[in-house]
Amino acid sequence: GVPIWKVRGARDRRDIRRRGCNARFGSPLHIRTDHPAAEAGLIEVPALVIEGEKDCTTPPVFHSRPIFEALPARGSSFLVNLRLGDHCGFADEDGPTTLGCGIAEVGFCNPFFPFINIQGETLGSIEQTRVVGTLVRPWLDRHLKGDPGAQDLFGNRLSTEDVTWRRR
Repeated sequence: GVPIWKVRGARDRRDIRRRGCNARFGSPLHIRTDHPAAEAGLIEVPALVIEGEKDCTTPPVFHSRPIFEALPARGSSFLVNLRLGDHCGFADEDGPTTLGCGIAEVGFCNPFFPFINIQGETLGSIEQTRVVGTLVRPWLDRHLKGDPGAQDLFGNRLSTEDVTWRRR
C-alpha cells in the first residue's frame, strides 16, 4: 500500500525499517502531509480499491477515487463501490471497534441524529465484511497465489454482489 510515514535520508527498505523503529522525538521520521494519490502512480502491480458509498468520514470523491485515478492505466486495477457501504462497515464484525467508530461516525456524519439522519441506511458491518471478503479472497488468490481461475471468480462476484465497479 501507500506508506503513511516517510523517512528522510533512507537508502532502502531495510534502512526505512531501521530508522522508523529507532525513531525518537526529533528524529528523521515525520508524518506525511501530501495525499496518498500523489504516490499511487508509482504502484506497479494491480490494485483493488474498495470504497463505501455512504462513507462520509473519508468520502470517496476525496479519498479512494483520486487514488484510483492516479493509478497507472494498465487495465488490471479495480475500484469497487459498495452500495450502502460506510466507513465503520470496514471495522470488525459488530465488536467494540464498530461501536466506537459508529459513535464517532454518527457525531461526524449525522450531527443532528436522532432527529435527522443525513447518512441514511447503511450496509452494516457484518454484511459489508462479507461482501468485502467475497471480493478480496479471489483477488488475492489471483494476484498472490497466481490462480488463473480466481480471476473468473472475482469477475463473477463483481456481477453478483450489490456493487458498482470500474477498471483502470
